[in-house]
Amino acid sequence: MASTERRRPRTLGALVVAAVAVGATAPAACAATAPASPAATAAAARGTTTITLAGPAAKALRAGGVELAATRPARANAKRIALPVKRTARSSGRPLLVHGGAVRLRAGRRTVRLTALRTAVGARSSTVSAKVGARRVSLFTVATGARAVDAAAGAVRARGAAVRLTKPGAKALKRGLRLSRLPAGRIGRAAVQAKLPATRAPAPAPTPAPLPAPAPPAPKPPAPTPQLCPSAAPAPTPVDGIGQTVWSGKRTWIDYVLRHWPGPGPASTGCVLATGGASQVDPADRYRWQFTATSVAGADGSAVTLQHKGALEFRAPGHFISTTIADPTFTLSGDRLSGTVVADGASSGEMADAMRDGYQAPRPFSRVQLLDLDLAHAIVEVGDDVVRYRDVPATVSADGAAILSYPAGTDWGSFSFELPADLSSVVPAVRWRLRKSFVDYMLREWSSMDVEKPYERFGRVAASGGAVAGVSVGSADAPETTVTSYVWSGNRADDRPSRASAAFVSSPDHDYQADKTDGTAPAYQAQFATRAATVNANGETVVQLGGRIALQMPAHFIDVEFDAPRIVIAADRASAKLLSDGHDNGSIDCATNPACENRKNAWDGMHVLDLDLSTVTPTSATAADGTPLTVWSEVETSITEGAARPLNYGAGESYGRFTFAVPTALLP
Repeated sequence: MASTERRRPRTLGALVVAAVAVGATAPAACAATAPASPAATAAAARGTTTITLAGPAAKALRAGGVELAATRPARANAKRIALPVKRTARSSGRPLLVHGGAVRLRAGRRTVRLTALRTAVGARSSTVSAKVGARRVSLFTVATGARAVDAAAGAVRARGAAVRLTKPGAKALKRGLRLSRLPAGRIGRAAVQAKLPATRAPAPAPTPAPLPAPAPPAPKPPAPTPQLCPSAAPAPTPVDGIGQTVWSGKRTWIDYVLRHWPGPGPASTGCVLATGGASQVDPADRYRWQFTATSVAGADGSAVTLQHKGALEFRAPGHFISTTIADPTFTLSGDRLSGTVVADGASSGEMADAMRDGYQAPRPFSRVQLLDLDLAHAIVEVGDDVVRYRDVPATVSADGAAILSYPAGTDWGSFSFELPADLSSVVPAVRWRLRKSFVDYMLREWSSMDVEKPYERFGRVAASGGAVAGVSVGSADAPETTVTSYVWSGNRADDRPSRASAAFVSSPDHDYQADKTDGTAPAYQAQFATRAATVNANGETVVQLGGRIALQMPAHFIDVEFDAPRIVIAADRASAKLLSDGHDNGSIDCATNPACENRKNAWDGMHVLDLDLSTVTPTSATAADGTPLTVWSEVETSITEGAARPLNYGAGESYGRFTFAVPTALLP
């Protein structure tokens, strides 16, 4: 297999669409031959798919110089790629295609492997997912359509099935390969010609003896009808637990369910019913619901499971909808950056199916992964006994798409919950001493160039999501003092307050005009929360940070934001680099161009700064939970060539200093 990969590299565009093409084969494999065994039983299938690559995403892949190699039984050449269907199964009542082989994507020295490829087939479209590392990612959607399957001929035929790269798929490939640009969207079309396995004819039955006249047939049971909502919500059921997990729901979904629908089902208003330990947080807030947490298990540095009791039923009788999510289990990864939600429940399927086939009673499901959790962009608060995770983003998973009737990767609201403090290491925050001249520039009073906002004369260092700005310098053991604001002095022709007051609240102990003479003053300090520290496959230590720091000067249309950055320490400990999500709105030229105010250049893991560790002698310390730490203090930074224009300074210039700590056990 290794020799095949070296001998036949191909551009990634062909690979990406090939994986999708097998998704186009999926409906035939499942619809034309219904297995007689239980739903989880696999069945063989045969087929070949020819792919033509086109679209903006495909062009971006070619422009990035991405190459591919296929692992048998997959095959690839310069113009075509074929990926067979290894077996078929069922997941939550839907066909699931399991594909043979794997693919490797390479851009320079960066490599991403897609393994365990599979396609979940829906009524109108299919979702292709794969494991990228240890995490399953929804990569593509395929407009397979309902007419691709010819059950009479035992074949599947599809031409021109549109293939789209999903946002989670684009993000995973872009981040893994360090591509400068990879948009989600159209990436090609699939042409499928596949033969389904023939059904073996049963042996002829012996001629039966004459039977007496049959009894009159029993009356047919009445067809199921959707249940209407009760006139009053059921009273909450108390359940013993260790806390509450709050779901801030997807607003468009809840608005849809609670709307009055005149048909095609019974004219009625929908409802959300909470039972068995679930409840509404506030009767006046239709979007926030909660489950009772009953147990938590795990250890620091390993996966954690959080069990819940309670059920939420989303009922819209007018549109034949009844979806129940019950007793969810949260599983959080060892690095506390991602997680999953697995639950029991029942689903009546999509409204389109009901319109075609009539109302169907909800079909139960058990232990299905419905949602993915993104803990890397949550707000984390560390208390004495608990660690609070706030606003953890949730998205629909590949298996949850058919049940929740939304495409994989769709936002599904957010969750807030708590864990015992001993399940999360308490590593000191990373302190950033900002470049003094830039802070002085932003915090100076300027004449606003925005004629609509003449009072916008002061800049700000704003923090959110677990980061803080304006941090008093103290010893490692001393508690942090957060300076939330400064007293602003100077003449103002316009008495309306600057928006800086949103970031700074008056503090009698700190006056910027006095502090600005000292580069170590709180005005020049900010910090990120430390979320996790791990070792990657290259032997590098990766410190994942949390929170957002924004450097803004509205009067000159300047807006630079660092979001959830990470420090990557080289195996030899001589150097490190800072990678970050975030955005900028262009160079300092924007100061004379009002159009820049609404322009945002997004970052996705951009290499922003280099850190020189060779000039700093690390020291030893101990975390609050007793973990031995290695500390680097006042590490000088230099701006990379790629970040020079966004940061408005030359490559190699300083952008401040960092102080950070790493668990000593993670260092080579």
